[in-house]
Amino acid sequence: IIIILPDGIPKMSDELFNQQNNLSINRNGGYYINGTSYDHATKLRVASAYLSAQRQCDGRPNISAIAKECGVNWHFVVKIEKELYSFGTALHPSDVRRNRNAPIGPGALTLDCYDKFIILQLCIEEPSRSLKSYRDWLYHFTGKIVDRSTIRRLFHSGFVYKASLVKPNLVPYDKFRPDNIVKADKYIRMIKLLNFKRLVFGDEKLLKGQELYNRKARINPMTGERPVLTVTPDFRNTHSITAFTSLTSPLPTWYRIHEGNNNAEQFSNDIDMALACGFLKAEDVLVLDNASYHSGKDNCVLGDWLWKKHGVFLLYLPARSPEWNPVELVWNVLVQRLRTLPMSDIKRRYKKNACAYAAADILDEITQEEVWSFYDKCYEYHDL
Repeated sequence: IIIILPDGIPKMSDELFNQQNNLSINRNGGYYINGTSYDHATKLRVASAYLSAQRQCDGRPNISAIAKECGVNWHFVVKIEKELYSFGTALHPSDVRRNRNAPIGPGALTLDCYDKFIILQLCIEEPSRSLKSYRDWLYHFTGKIVDRSTIRRLFHSGFVYKASLVKPNLVPYDKFRPDNIVKADKYIRMIKLLNFKRLVFGDEKLLKGQELYNRKARINPMTGERPVLTVTPDFRNTHSITAFTSLTSPLPTWYRIHEGNNNAEQFSNDIDMALACGFLKAEDVLVLDNASYHSGKDNCVLGDWLWKKHGVFLLYLPARSPEWNPVELVWNVLVQRLRTLPMSDIKRRYKKNACAYAAADILDEITQEEVWSFYDKCYEYHDL
C-alpha cells in the first residue's frame, strides 16, 4: 500500500515497512524482530524504568506498567528483574553467554566426554582418517549421529592444540630395529659426555632450480585464467649444497654450492675448505649421517685423518635419525624462504642460476640465534 502525499512524494505505509523489514508489533506497541533479542540499550532502558518504579512504591513495581511504558512484553521485564536481583545490573549479551549453565564449545550440546574420548582414540589410531570415518565409527560405538562439521570444529578448538591436517613425517620402519635403537642410545650417551658447544653438524642437499618457482599462484578472479610465471632458461639446473653449522664459529653456517650431484671426492674437498678457513677447528666434534660418501669408498679413513691431522673427532648419527641434525632445519628454512621470495626481486637480482644465488643469500642471512634454536629443537628432550 503506497500513500501519495500532497506534494507528490510517495510514502510507504507502516504495514508495508514492517513487512519488508521483518518487524512485528507487540501488545504494548513496541517493535521487535522475530528471532532476535533486544539490544543492550533496550535492556538498560527497561532496567532504569524498573528501578525508578521500585523507588516510588514499597513493594514490587507493576511489571505490566513498565512493559507498556518501554514498549516491551511482560516476560522481558521479568527477565531484567531477575538479572537486577542476581547480578545488580542488566547483563551485556557477552556476559549472558558466560553465565549460562549450558556447556559451551564445539560439540558441547551433542558430544559428551566419552564421545570426545572415542574421537581422540580414533585420531591416535589413524591420524589420516576422514571426517566421515570419525562420524561412522562414533555411531558404531555410541549410536550417536553428529554432523562432520561438528567433528571438524572439535578438532579445531576442542582440544589442547588445534588438530589441523598436516603432512606427516615419514619414518622408515627399520628405524626401530633393536640394533638401531641400541645405536641411538649409545649416541645420546656419547653426546652427553662431549662439550655440546663444540658439536659441528654437516649435511648435503640437492638443490633443484624448480624449488625457487615451486609455489602456488592465484587464478585470475575475473577471467579464470591460470597465471603464467616467466622463469630463467636454466630453471631446470641442479646444484648441490654442503653445509656445516657451529655454535662457536663467527659464522653460524658454512656452506658451498656447486653444480651437479655430491660425491665422496666433492665432500672431501668441502671438508678441506672448511678446515682451511677455520670453521672446523681442533677439539671440534663433526657429526655426520650415514651417507655412503661419508664413510665408504674414498672416505673410509676420513675419521682417522681428521683426528690425527686436525684433532677433529668424527661421530656418526644413528640410522634414520635426521631429527638430530640441526642442518635439516637449515634446509627447512632455506626451502620456505625460497618459496616466499617475491618474484619481482628474483627477476631483478638474479639473471642466471637464480635458485643457487638466492639460496646463497638466504644462507648468509641465517643468524647465530637461529642456529642455537635449531640445536635446542633437535636436543630439547635430552637435557644436554
